[in-house]
Amino acid sequence: MGQIILAVFLAFVSVFLVPVSLSDRALAIEQASFEPPVILGIANNSGRNNVNCKIDFVNKTLSLLFDFKDRGSADIKGNIDLNGQYSLNVSLRHFKLGRSDILTDFQATGSLAYSKDGKLNILKGKAYTQRTLLNLKPVQEFQAEYEFHKDRLKINSFVWTDMKLTGLIQLKPGYPVDLILVINNTDLSSLAELFGIDAKALRLEGNVSGIFRIKGPLAEASIKGRITAAKGRVSRIEFTSARLNLEGNWPVLRFGDSYINDVAGIVYKLKGQFNLKEFADFSSPQHKVMVYCSNSAMRFQDWVIKRGSDENGKDMVEAEYPLKKNQALKMRIKNEEEIVAWEKKVKF
Repeated sequence: MGQIILAVFLAFVSVFLVPVSLSDRALAIEQASFEPPVILGIANNSGRNNVNCKIDFVNKTLSLLFDFKDRGSADIKGNIDLNGQYSLNVSLRHFKLGRSDILTDFQATGSLAYSKDGKLNILKGKAYTQRTLLNLKPVQEFQAEYEFHKDRLKINSFVWTDMKLTGLIQLKPGYPVDLILVINNTDLSSLAELFGIDAKALRLEGNVSGIFRIKGPLAEASIKGRITAAKGRVSRIEFTSARLNLEGNWPVLRFGDSYINDVAGIVYKLKGQFNLKEFADFSSPQHKVMVYCSNSAMRFQDWVIKRGSDENGKDMVEAEYPLKKNQALKMRIKNEEEIVAWEKKVKF
């Protein structure tokens, strides 16, 4: 979903940037009428990208069509009425951003407030997406309420699935931010796919909750927060609970006091750091994560190995291999004895 938000934002900003970024040689005025209604049509059909723009100055309407050839297209339409109410529609078709192929319809509506000297003071609005596909797969839509002031963007609410973002982005060099992200019982696989991770291949199951504060210049903002989960799965590890404390500066986060409790009683501790930009590639050298067992148990492939003592207090090592239908093969080693046993668990 992060790629979709960024793609829509880029398309939104392009309304203001494109007219000044095109060189004189790339611009061609296809239609111009200075009698009411005043209409200006501009086209750039050279090179890899095609841009067609039509502006009606009297009716205050704008139409922009970007054809990026093999990188998709963006169709942008907007208007402002006599009461200062505006609407903006952005249609992205197979818009390529990184590894993502995005299709979505974005709509924003709101109002403009001007000062006495005619300058724009505040732009308020609501926005949402419809019919969104990420790599041809349906994803959850988002809704937002925002305010553009002269020097800042205030996000009153940005909601996607069970996550909510609020806070401020200052509109000055560095774009300092102060944001709060709340995650409320969000599906783990959906959250993973937000970062481009193949949730099905990793057999991700369960729900997660958490809260993060993001503060500072956008390119290197400090991030601090926690994630908790109860009853889920990551690959072969089925867990009863998990807690991750994270802290760092974008894009690198470090593990604080973080653990995962395996259903077999193993407690995994996590240390080190990882890079959010490379999050989808677990083999990236940018990740330096260490996982170790903090109690007297460990897992080797499907075997669970525990060290403890028997009913007489003698030290022993027990290895258990799960079988089907609540059955398990166990091997116990204590002193010079070896015992191999078959166990079947019956639930009442």
